[in-house]
Amino acid sequence: MISGGVARIHSHGMWEHARENAVLVEDATRRKRAMAFSEDVYRYAFARLGSREDAEDVAMEVVQAALEDRALSGNRLLMLRNARNRVIDRLRKRREVAGVSEETPDDRIRSDVD
Repeated sequence: MISGGVARIHSHGMWEHARENAVLVEDATRRKRAMAFSEDVYRYAFARLGSREDAEDVAMEVVQAALEDRALSGNRLLMLRNARNRVIDRLRKRREVAGVSEETPDDRIRSDVD
């Protein structure tokens, strides 16, 4: 009887160890995927923002978000969409700082015609 109880405890410990290893492997895989797409995210942000520093910040923010969100980490499209949203936010902030209105050139043309 005693040996059977010991075997159960030992078996439970092995399953717990295997589960911990699976979590570590999953985390490593998620980090690897997020990093694999980080260069694409950086290039996208740099092309839109024209600033290496801002593009690096966006890429780091997106990778960090990907590490925290399983769905985002393995999906290049979602990471680029996240980058797009962050780029738009930065461009809006630039406009606000520069004091530029949200009016587009098309809006100005329409107001001149009216």
